[in-house]
Amino acid sequence: MKTTANLPNLDYLNKKIIWIIGLERSGTTVLGNLVGSLKGTEYIYEPDTLYPILFLKKKISFDKWKMLFECYFYNDLLRNRINNRQINLNKNDDSFYLNFKKNLKFKTKEFDIFKKNKTVPRSKIIIKIPGLVEEVIELKKIFKHFKFIIIERNGVELVSSIIRKNWFKKNFDNRHFPYIKNKSNIYPFWLKKKHFKFWKSLNYYERAAFYVIEFKKIINKNKNKNIFKISYDQLISNPHTIVNRISKKFNLQKTQKTFSLLNKIKKRKRKAIHLEKKIRKNLLKELVRLN
Repeated sequence: MKTTANLPNLDYLNKKIIWIIGLERSGTTVLGNLVGSLKGTEYIYEPDTLYPILFLKKKISFDKWKMLFECYFYNDLLRNRINNRQINLNKNDDSFYLNFKKNLKFKTKEFDIFKKNKTVPRSKIIIKIPGLVEEVIELKKIFKHFKFIIIERNGVELVSSIIRKNWFKKNFDNRHFPYIKNKSNIYPFWLKKKHFKFWKSLNYYERAAFYVIEFKKIINKNKNKNIFKISYDQLISNPHTIVNRISKKFNLQKTQKTFSLLNKIKKRKRKAIHLEKKIRKNLLKELVRLN
């Protein structure tokens, strides 16, 4: 017996979905705000519940996982967002609505996901979810109409940025949920069991490097031609060109908010972190090799 969400609008909705993925600190927020500001988009910023659901994909039976994913993704996440039930008005959050939209004027019709209709208020649904690169890309095997934008950044710069955030300074950090608890130790969900002992031996600089290395390997081995790739350096140095490419690729138009965001993009000057003094040679060599 197979389980299913059994919704009539899936193919129609799936053709409208664009995922923005990449490593954390690779520029997904800047890119997400820009794409989310384009005319005819609904932008969903890092839906927390997707992390444990995607993590469970290989932990439970596929049929049960698919029902869980579809019920949350379509019935909750998309339906509520399309009907403007999930607008963040907290100015202190990166997901604050006016970070990517000009105003709070809504022109929408009630969208009933349980009926076969094509009344979707905007043309594209943008979902930003950094960190889950492999898990999100694998959705293409199940939902063939999904589209993806991946942003890539220099590995050494990524490690330096992560270190400035102190993400791996403690035993674990909230942004790396769900956790894996093994005996008395806690590990980030993406860490393979064979690396648990090695992880414990690393300082927090090396953990940041190992995180970047593992995800760079995933990105480099993926040869899917349907993934639209963006360079962080190009985005920061020439954002207008990058946004023009995205607009042309996905048939979207720039708005006043887009131009406002573009004019604010500048490369930050940061004090250099000398990683060679903090990270063992073999890890640093691998980090540089994967750039």
